[in-house]
Amino acid sequence: MDRRDVAVLCIVGEGMKLSQGEVVQGLVAELLKIIHKYDDTMYLSTAIGCLELVKQQLINDSLEDAA
Repeated sequence: MDRRDVAVLCIVGEGMKLSQGEVVQGLVAELLKIIHKYDDTMYLSTAIGCLELVKQQLINDSLEDAA
């Protein structure tokens, strides 16, 4: 299955299908859970900067895969 197809539809277990929206909600919840573990030791601006770095890495990875 192509990577783009996986982004649109995630197949879990035996025939259970999750929509892209459900996958996104789960991912956001996981990311927030991890970030909130550092509430006492990390500034909000640092957390946002980390997310920007992840965003840029995802863009770079997708460009490398397309080449």
